[in-house]
Amino acid sequence: MLAPRSLDVGAPLLLALACASVACSEPQPPAQPGLHLHRLNATQYANSLEAVLGVRSGVAEHLPADAPSQGFDTASAALTTSPLLLEFYAQATTEALDLSLVEGALASALDGCDPGESEAACARAVIRGRTTVAWRHPPSDAELERLLAVYAEARALGEPLGSAIAAALRAALLSPHFVFRVEATAPAGAPADFVEGYELASRVAYFLWSAPPDAELLALAEQGALSEPSTYEAQVRRMLADPRASALASDFAGQWLAFRYLDDVFKDVGRYPDFDQQLRASMAEEPRLLFDALLAEDGDLRELLLSEDSYVDAHLAALYGLEHPSQGGDVEPEAFVPVANGPERRGVLTQAGLLSVLAYPFTTSPARRGSWVLSNLLCTELGPPPPGVDVPVDVSASTKREAFAAHRANPACAGCHEPIDAIGLAFESYDAIGAFHLSDGGQRIDSSGALPSGVSFGDPVEMASAIAEDPSFVPCVVQQTLTYATGRALDADDRAEIDALASTLESRGHGLRELFVLVATSEAFRARIPEEASP
Repeated sequence: MLAPRSLDVGAPLLLALACASVACSEPQPPAQPGLHLHRLNATQYANSLEAVLGVRSGVAEHLPADAPSQGFDTASAALTTSPLLLEFYAQATTEALDLSLVEGALASALDGCDPGESEAACARAVIRGRTTVAWRHPPSDAELERLLAVYAEARALGEPLGSAIAAALRAALLSPHFVFRVEATAPAGAPADFVEGYELASRVAYFLWSAPPDAELLALAEQGALSEPSTYEAQVRRMLADPRASALASDFAGQWLAFRYLDDVFKDVGRYPDFDQQLRASMAEEPRLLFDALLAEDGDLRELLLSEDSYVDAHLAALYGLEHPSQGGDVEPEAFVPVANGPERRGVLTQAGLLSVLAYPFTTSPARRGSWVLSNLLCTELGPPPPGVDVPVDVSASTKREAFAAHRANPACAGCHEPIDAIGLAFESYDAIGAFHLSDGGQRIDSSGALPSGVSFGDPVEMASAIAEDPSFVPCVVQQTLTYATGRALDADDRAEIDALASTLESRGHGLRELFVLVATSEAFRARIPEEASP
């Protein structure tokens, strides 16, 4: 086995060595006529590095988080680069290459080299194969020769075969072809055009897997077979049945349903002593498991709000007042098991994770909870509060409902707070970590309210049912999914397709898996970025 040896040539030189068809010496490559550059986000980058080298880089796992835009960290316009980020990429690449030479894809590739072929032929095969995975398309002859020149120079400097190959791959992995999804744009004013081949393979793989396309998808892209609708849809369905589709739970649902943000949630330990790191992790796992289960069986997406079942470990069971098998010694306390919810809980809206994210460290927040439902589940646009308006809550009030009455009494606030409070106050039977209680300030909590449509409800469980049946809910889910998938802000031109997809989804039984099939095969998802819209 070859010992790893790093070439410490630095990110700028490696970027220069790797330059091919796009500019790559600047922290943020300038827009190129005819090209759209969409940087991989932190999760996609880490998954892609692992796909190329067969090892998980600790540096890549801890890249700076990408700020969400339009609710998600897939928004192309917000995925900028910086010199610091390039330094992280250089460190992650070096670490992963060194590991891969010992126990990853590079070690396997070198061990598998034909003993009868020349060293140069082995290097060419390994570099071309790994670069094809990294770039999501084969390098051109000219690009391959550039990478081989890096390999040859390293060998001339006395580097071992494995380290010389690693030097060439380091250049490939710091190239814009790896860090960015590079797509041709549609000429301004031209008729609608759609991505195909390798571009479509990459786009759908990062949507469904947060990872690069696999060998089967790349092979079909090379053959031009993805242009055939039936072949492409069959691939989408295959990908959704693959374990890698669990990325939709962690990355899409984690942001849309907010449980990804639990790591940033802290509570007043004096008021909520049970809220610790273990409970926080358990809160994040519960909605992920529910989403994954519905995706696996193509369950009705409305069950995200209506499900009478959930998954809990001993920590969540204690918070919910449920029994867990660990109490009888049958399983470990950390094991998640399916359970029937109590009468006060249905679906994600009443799960502790979401309720904790949408609360303050020391108390609940009807405004946060209500506005989240309106924006994330009903896609109701809420404008910013009027400038200079500050209406404090009534701290002398005995209940939150009474305390927030001042918002609705003020004409400047009532327009927004009427619909927000009507939903947010319905959650007051759950405290800042999601524990259920019936009274507030010695008075029984009034959990009734109404949706903007005028449909009234008596408690959060009835509210969840009302939202699931609201005409805005399914189109809103389609809109959220399409925004995540395309990485761009949707506009009025997308409205007709959103409504059409929602109608088709309804005719197919609201299947959660079917939602992703419809979005991945939609014209809005496959459309080429217009040249004037490319950043």
